Amino acid sequence: KILKDIDDIIKKFSKEFFMPADDLQKQIDDLINIPFNGSKTSSLPKDEDEFLSEENSDSELTADHVIEEKETTATGVSEKRENGQTEEKQPPLYERAENESILKANKKDDSLLKNIAPADKQEQLADKMKQLEQARKEEQIKETALSQGLGYINLKGLPIMPEALRLIAENESRAKGMIAFMYKKGMSIRLAVIDYNNEVQKIISRLSQEHEGINASVYLTSEVSMAAALKAYAALPKIIPHVDEVAVLESDLEESAAELKDLKELAEKIKKVNITQVLSLILSAAIRVESSDIHIEAEESGINLRFRIDGVLHHIAGLEREIWDKLVSRIKLSSKLKINIKDKPQDGNFSVHAKGEPIDFRVSTLPTLYGESVVMRILYHAKVKGMNLDNLGIEEYNRKILDRELTKPNGMLVVTGPTGAGKTTTLYAILNKLNTADNKIITIEDPIEYKIKGINQSQVNKDRDYTFAKALKSVVRQDPDIILVGEIRDKETAEISLNAALTGHLLFATLHTNDAAGTIPRFLALGAKPYLLAPALNTSLAQRLVRKICEQCRTEEVIDETKKERIRLELWSLPEQHRNLLPEELNNLKFFKGEGCEKCAGLGYKGQIGIFEIFQVTDEIRDMILADNVSEHKMKELAVRNGMITMVQDGILKALRGVTSLSEVFRVS
Repeated sequence: KILKDIDDIIKKFSKEFFMPADDLQKQIDDLINIPFNGSKTSSLPKDEDEFLSEENSDSELTADHVIEEKETTATGVSEKRENGQTEEKQPPLYERAENESILKANKKDDSLLKNIAPADKQEQLADKMKQLEQARKEEQIKETALSQGLGYINLKGLPIMPEALRLIAENESRAKGMIAFMYKKGMSIRLAVIDYNNEVQKIISRLSQEHEGINASVYLTSEVSMAAALKAYAALPKIIPHVDEVAVLESDLEESAAELKDLKELAEKIKKVNITQVLSLILSAAIRVESSDIHIEAEESGINLRFRIDGVLHHIAGLEREIWDKLVSRIKLSSKLKINIKDKPQDGNFSVHAKGEPIDFRVSTLPTLYGESVVMRILYHAKVKGMNLDNLGIEEYNRKILDRELTKPNGMLVVTGPTGAGKTTTLYAILNKLNTADNKIITIEDPIEYKIKGINQSQVNKDRDYTFAKALKSVVRQDPDIILVGEIRDKETAEISLNAALTGHLLFATLHTNDAAGTIPRFLALGAKPYLLAPALNTSLAQRLVRKICEQCRTEEVIDETKKERIRLELWSLPEQHRNLLPEELNNLKFFKGEGCEKCAGLGYKGQIGIFEIFQVTDEIRDMILADNVSEHKMKELAVRNGMITMVQDGILKALRGVTSLSEVFRVS
């Protein structure tokens, strides 16, 4: 009876499908009895981890996944042979049938399944029909790919490389209908897309810029195939290979900048995301507020997350211990550190790209009583381009002195101040000014923080016994015009530096002193010989960094009389030649502060600026050095008499203009 019913149905529908009844019968027999394999697609992996199998991470595409180049003809698809001849293939049933497929007929009448197949075969037949419909769609996508000059790929069962997945964030991948499935660093990226539209092209262009010199190949794929591939993101946190870069995309930063109006909101956002997103969220927030350091500290009460912003530490959030442990492991992997070592300090680094610019993170771990403390120093490469003397906050009265010193052919200029005072920034700004074709500049640093084009930079290495002193001995044989010594720490380095400054080199160095006048006593304390120091040292520049008041929320600040009296005394102490800088009414001084707004993330400050004092070594001071009649107090007194404006005075003058607050000046000086 079943066979008779099938016979009747075949005769009825053979006319509708414009094909002989025998052909339709054969198609149905194939569907019921033979496992469908028309599209050559592999089944999905049983476990999501198979998507990210490290064994398969270098797998090449196979014939099951990529279509070969074909020519479309009026009657069907013809494949090229090696001899140049073509062999026509009959289009399959679903392309010749007017109603496209048996599945379409099934949509019209659900009873067809009951009539065509026995009860135990109906579910199987329905599955085969769905596969048949999907195969038809895959054929259409192949043709579309050919017409657009793109490749075609079926992502089902294809191992997807973790390094490739990290190139595009999951939310962006889902929103744009695209995925990176293969990545060879410095060589190629392979991407699958559902629709090759303008938005997708922008992302591909961005990836090409972020990975300079890389070749991006694009393949069309189906929605079903894309959905299968996107499951790989779920397995991504389980396997984190050693990679050089953590993908923090511009879209992540833009989203963070748009949503994070106040740093207090970050604590709540961290609680709502999974561990994969926590690191990206923390990095994005830190970059958004231009933090210089990220601190993740274990304490008895919990885990503390703090950002150093414009020189000041701010508590950002408390982290759960479960999140902290996984977060530290993720940071270690990214920094190429050993995860299992928790009782020894480790140092590493990793990089991210944001707004098309590379940003480096120097990572330091330290074992503490309640667990490892992690500090990430953030180095913004884009800032190097903007490091020039015009935007450091050097006022005209100091700038004239500095410009004159930089024209000297030899001698030493020392920049002093504590850690975090901005000494490196000032020296890099000076080097940028002097970095011309007729100057050979060599630096000795520990470590090299920023790379400057046109300058030879050398990094000391204690493990290899490559010290400042040994490096400097070699540098003077390299025929330099200008030398930068990152820090003078000992007698040997001090003496070699002074000798280099006396033998035709302009030498810059840093020293840890409280003020500019303290440079000479510090050199003598290191064991420098007075007869070398007196002629070699030209100038000492001392500095501190103060936070700039946010221009958006700046408002007048009320100052008590005690502070006003101190300010008046400092201003009255200005050298005679700089009395023109005094405000007209010393009894009616106005100062300012920041209220806190969206632009400054509620802090009231945005950015930093320097306050400076420049100590010039005159003949009178040289005589004092040679006579061994040196005291810091005498040096400073003589310098002020010769016209030096102190750091405090420089800061107060900036505060009167509303550049910084009075509390900031007194905080650092």
